[in-house]
Amino acid sequence: MTLLTTCGSALSIPDVVMGVRDSAFLKWRFVDMPSKSYRFFTLMSSTDKRLVAYAVCDADSAVMNVDDFLVDPTVPSAATRLWLELSREATRMGHSSLCVEFLGSDQEQRQLSAAGLIVRDQRPVYASFAVPSPATNKCLTDASTWYLTSADDD
Repeated sequence: MTLLTTCGSALSIPDVVMGVRDSAFLKWRFVDMPSKSYRFFTLMSSTDKRLVAYAVCDADSAVMNVDDFLVDPTVPSAATRLWLELSREATRMGHSSLCVEFLGSDQEQRQLSAAGLIVRDQRPVYASFAVPSPATNKCLTDASTWYLTSADDD
């Protein structure tokens, strides 16, 4: 788990409504979970060995589920590389498909589409807030400013 300690700062995404993604959260959500077994996949920079992307997956029969992922938006090829490597690993492990639940920006949605993932269904997302200021209201009601994965679901 020490490899992921930089997630909170190194992979933060400015101006996005997103839950904490640090080693404490990942350990609580995935490592300390007695009912499931998860695998962590990381993508490291070849130049300075810093974390540029990660995915946390579980396998359910023929499907490899991506329960959480985060990609450094400053590394242009990181998303493409992450989805390519996850697809290859899913195939090597004998899975016939890769599944991810995600609400995020159009750019991130395009990256998923470019990797060959297709939208199969959608479901509503509900959230509750203290009364926001007019300046933050647009940010809270615009789905493209959110970053949600299965890790944020209870």
